[in-house]
Amino acid sequence: MVTGGGLRVNGNKRSVRERFWIPVMVCIAGLLWVSVVTATEISVTADRNPVQLNESFNLIFHAVGSPDDDPDFSPLEQDFEILSRGQSSNISIVNGAYNKTTQWNLNVIAKRVGKIMVPSVSFGDDRSLPIVVTISDPQSSRVVPGESAPDLMLEIEAQPENPYVQAQVIYTVRLLHRVNISQAQLTEPEVENAIVEKLGDDVSYNTHRQGHQYRVVERKYAIFPQESGIMVVEPLELNAQIVTSRRRRSTFDNFFSRGNSRTKRVRSKLLALKVKPIPAEFIGKSWLPAEQILLTENWPQNPPTLFVGEPITRTLTLRAKGLPASQIPEINNSNLRIPSKGGGTIKQYADQPKLNEQKTTQGLISLREEKTALIPSGEGEYVLPAIEVPWWNTETDRMEIARIPEKIVGTLVSTTELNIPIDSPKAFKLPEESPQIGATTFSEAREGKRFWEWISLALALGWAGTLILWGLRNRKKPPQVKPEQHDSSNKRQAVRSLKRACYDNEPQAAKDAILKWARTVWPEFSPNNLGDIEHRCSGTLKTELKILNHCLYSPKKIDWQGQSLWVAFFQHQKERAVPKNKERIGLEPLYKL
Repeated sequence: MVTGGGLRVNGNKRSVRERFWIPVMVCIAGLLWVSVVTATEISVTADRNPVQLNESFNLIFHAVGSPDDDPDFSPLEQDFEILSRGQSSNISIVNGAYNKTTQWNLNVIAKRVGKIMVPSVSFGDDRSLPIVVTISDPQSSRVVPGESAPDLMLEIEAQPENPYVQAQVIYTVRLLHRVNISQAQLTEPEVENAIVEKLGDDVSYNTHRQGHQYRVVERKYAIFPQESGIMVVEPLELNAQIVTSRRRRSTFDNFFSRGNSRTKRVRSKLLALKVKPIPAEFIGKSWLPAEQILLTENWPQNPPTLFVGEPITRTLTLRAKGLPASQIPEINNSNLRIPSKGGGTIKQYADQPKLNEQKTTQGLISLREEKTALIPSGEGEYVLPAIEVPWWNTETDRMEIARIPEKIVGTLVSTTELNIPIDSPKAFKLPEESPQIGATTFSEAREGKRFWEWISLALALGWAGTLILWGLRNRKKPPQVKPEQHDSSNKRQAVRSLKRACYDNEPQAAKDAILKWARTVWPEFSPNNLGDIEHRCSGTLKTELKILNHCLYSPKKIDWQGQSLWVAFFQHQKERAVPKNKERIGLEPLYKL
């Protein structure tokens, strides 16, 4: 029992309320802490793993987004010695989405042998994920009696040693030297029935062999065997000049002679790997052996809103680790027409896929991006079928499926003028006359007609006199045109021209059309360039105008796709057409699915 300041707490007689709220508050605090910690994704990789003791290697911290604060690397100093550190950032804007990545590169050396945990590093409230690196004890570091340490050595290594056909094999070559060398030439790997790709830049570090310190130059390749069976990598050959003592005989000899050096040639060992065939458990149409595959989709807005007769772009992206881009199959292989329950269809128009390949020291990272324009022909609910990509996980040695589930989308009929063709009868249809309540005789109608003819003549003469007097009084005044009286014909023509230019992917025609449209909307403003229009727009349309402007004036030729601009312009027009008091008149539900 504790007593103090008039407060009395009995540990054995806690109320039910206290016992209930304490765990609840702890859970809430934990959830808030987790949400803060996972706000920014921070990954950690090692450029080499495993690593031998007394060898330096790099720890790379990669942050997607903006971390909460600068990193605190002090927890690493318990098991690692930090030799140097560097930082770089990259900012990109893709389809209006702002992306920022930051990378910290630490060159470290381990202090002990074994599996060492790289601890979680604090970036303010954000934290990186821990990883494990294996530090091995080099058996060749002991001095062999009666045997001298070589000046040059070539070491090779392949991972995995028993790969699947068309799967990635990381082939590592290490040049170790403890003397000064110059004019070194190394042959490339020669493999039959295989694709060979060099990975990244060479890496340099120090290590020990046979009790001596060596300088290491490491180079990596990605090899993709195209047939099962035994794959042989021929030995590599290195020719280098070893610089010995520098004794000068004369200036003449030093200039024309090769100096005090000798040629050294070393060869690596022959490497033979057993390549496994496609396993019987795999049921996909295309064989995809990879370390990781990620399938995502992107829409201009989420959830997507479809309008009858108007295109919307769906972007599918497949990211593969350990696979060349040329091996990634088509992602969206569904039918070109998707029917609805109401009888309408969605037509799909696929753009040319974009392939991208990044070569890192960890292997290939490939991207395939497919953009498809969807145009619904009628109202109703449409079911976009699920997209599945079976692949083989080479890390877990089992089949997995990258999947986008099926999506139900609805369509709406647009209330803006963009959805009513100008030459359509509906655009100029007059209201029907009300039915007559009663009928009159011919004589009554003729007498009434004469009466109204005299009245009309008198009114016409009165209006004519008024107009003459008004014209004489105001003949010196220039005619005034109200700003809001725009030329609707020019506006509709500009919208038509913009739509045609976007569908034909003609950036100059799109610029001319949108300038003409803007001058009809803001006659007092009269913009002269796309930058003037950007200041009066926001959101996706502003971003698409920047992309169009960059495409027109970039020194490099850019393949401009106008569908995104037309969709953004259409959305902008739809928002302008909604009344400001839409909350009062109840139009809000019409624009929701």
